[in-house]
Amino acid sequence: MVSHSNHKPLGFGSAGSSVHAGWAWFVVLLMALGSQLGCDDSQSVEGRFPGDCSDGIDNDEDGLVDCADSNCTPAPACVGDDDDAGDDDDTGDDDDTGDDDDTGDDDDTGDDDDTGDDDDPGDDDDVADGDDDDSGDDDDPGSPMVCTGNYTIDESDTAGDVAAVTGCTEIKGNLEIYNTTLTNLDALAGLHTVGGELFMIGNTALSDLTGLSSLTHVGVELYLSDNDSLVNLEGLSSLEHIEWELGIHGNASLTNMDGLSSLTYVGDELYIVDNPMLCQSSIDAFLSGCTSCSSTQDISGNNPGC
Repeated sequence: MVSHSNHKPLGFGSAGSSVHAGWAWFVVLLMALGSQLGCDDSQSVEGRFPGDCSDGIDNDEDGLVDCADSNCTPAPACVGDDDDAGDDDDTGDDDDTGDDDDTGDDDDTGDDDDTGDDDDPGDDDDVADGDDDDSGDDDDPGSPMVCTGNYTIDESDTAGDVAAVTGCTEIKGNLEIYNTTLTNLDALAGLHTVGGELFMIGNTALSDLTGLSSLTHVGVELYLSDNDSLVNLEGLSSLEHIEWELGIHGNASLTNMDGLSSLTYVGDELYIVDNPMLCQSSIDAFLSGCTSCSSTQDISGNNPGC
């Protein structure tokens, strides 16, 4: 039988005490090294963990919070985000001053919807802006309107014929006015050029030509005949140039040619015939002022006594 009274568990006694002391010193050394290697929380870095740069907390206690800390510069929350100065939602972004919704943007002053834009004064829809809808634009009186082809105004549909040339500033072809009961030609206000012939024949009530006061040029011939109520030619005071012929014939009440004082050029034949009230002195005054009138002339049958 073996007795156990002289045996001790391993680790006790002198040898065990030495081992125990060695382990204790080893633990102390590890703790010291840990503090030197920066394992305490005071050395944590802002942005080290997800959410650090948007949690509103100064995680590394350096006085700078979230995106204000340079360590958060590359964080998604801080790169071109939608919430900070210079981003898409603040000053200079798409929603604030200078952006698409404020002053100078697409919706405010100076943008496409306000003053200077397409809907306000000075834009394409307002007065005198040169657009297609307002005063001074392409649809208003005074805007150029070139009418091509030949036009006739006669007794069969005088109103319709007049409507067809109303607003024309230039007629490329002929304009012939025959046998109407018109008393004036006001519908032709603004007409400055007739490229072909301009005939006014047999309009017995026509007494006023002021509707032609803008006319400066006739491309072929001006011919006035048998307009019994016509006393003068005052409405032709702007006419300067007739490319080919001037004919004035059989106008029973015509007394003078003073209205043609601006006419200085008639390229071909000039005939002033059988106007019983037309004073020869008025004809002579016209001819002396028409510095480039054709020398081919027929002046006869007028009133020689005045």
